[in-house]
Amino acid sequence: MRFSVGLAGYHIRAWVMQSLVKSKLSLQVQEQVISQSEAENRIGETNLVRPSGKVIWLHAPDLRTANDFSELITQLRGANADISFILTTEKSEPQIGAVLAQEGVFHQFAVEDNYRFARKFLAHWAPDAGVWLSDSIYPLCLSAVESCAVPCIYVNATVSRKRRNKYLWFPNFIGAYLARFDRILASSDSSAIRLRRLRAPRKRLEVLGGFRAGATALGCNEADRTRLASHLASRPVWFAAHVDRKELAKLGKTQQRVSRGAQNLLMLLHLSHGIPAESAKRRLEALSLNVCLQSECPYPRLEHDVFIADVEQGLGVLYRVAPVSFIGGSMVPEGGNDPFEAAALGSAILHGPHFSNFQNSYDRLLDAGAARQVENSESLSVALLDLISPDRAALMAHAAWEVSTAGAEANDRVFELITTYLEQKDPANAPA
Repeated sequence: MRFSVGLAGYHIRAWVMQSLVKSKLSLQVQEQVISQSEAENRIGETNLVRPSGKVIWLHAPDLRTANDFSELITQLRGANADISFILTTEKSEPQIGAVLAQEGVFHQFAVEDNYRFARKFLAHWAPDAGVWLSDSIYPLCLSAVESCAVPCIYVNATVSRKRRNKYLWFPNFIGAYLARFDRILASSDSSAIRLRRLRAPRKRLEVLGGFRAGATALGCNEADRTRLASHLASRPVWFAAHVDRKELAKLGKTQQRVSRGAQNLLMLLHLSHGIPAESAKRRLEALSLNVCLQSECPYPRLEHDVFIADVEQGLGVLYRVAPVSFIGGSMVPEGGNDPFEAAALGSAILHGPHFSNFQNSYDRLLDAGAARQVENSESLSVALLDLISPDRAALMAHAAWEVSTAGAEANDRVFELITTYLEQKDPANAPA
């Protein structure tokens, strides 16, 4: 364990301030700034019961960033269904987010950076390993992690200039903090160089791509895809997935407008769970569209404007035959759906303004020019007319695929490390 005068002083200060921290939290509860449960979480207490089996601790600054854990959670639960996760976040915010919808994920707010509070948290959850996805510096919390022999991985590792300057008078402070991590995974060479200058342990430092949520391509029956593609022939096609009831009229009007400039245009339609296909068909027919249900007609005919996929064929087939996909639940305040389903299968992405459930994923796609936001039926029509051109759609689709696969190396490395930690802790693997 590295020694730092600054860290020792920081520890003493935190010990002296314990009572003041508790008083401040109590006052915030009284003023309804935070909830009672959050105040308890901040001092390491919780009403949640630790599940049996292995527990992995995941830490992020907020739930938006925490969504980058989604793929790792899926990988680990696929390897061992008995694994659970305790997710801690620093910011006070509503408990929403795609990561919380995953099975076996518990959430509570991060403890204040205090050794005693952190030990209380660790004693309750007894995590088998941890993954840290935050550039916030919690030296006392990590000291407790080290003393409890919990291997912890720092992903997307970096220390900003602002945070570094805060500890200029104590040159060993950040190095001593970084030494608490079992592995430090930098997302670039430049980040690794900065970390080495801050005295990060060289033997624990690795350079990988950024750790972030990616996508696993949805399965597809190749025979079904081939038959559907042959029936579509050379028709221009677009796909609307996870469509909400309130979006049907907007999409129907879009199909009307765009088909005037794109002859024989076909809209493939997948409805959000719980919406009757017959009801959707009637609403679209009221707009003078020729609609067929897959349950009644297995493949669309030339006279059909809309083909509603109401048979459990799998979204993978539909994404693969459509060069452009609109992700539903985003033109109404429902929070949107996962865009990486389309991105991983080479489809250009259009979506509405409501995507809070997958904010981080959409932001990454928008930044890369891999998705386009539309506000209403009119702007969707304009975007769709532009992307009917195969070369334009192909450029967006390729960018979407690159975003969806970025982070795979870092995710795989974290999965490998955690699997190794769990095997080492398994009594069955203990030396005789």
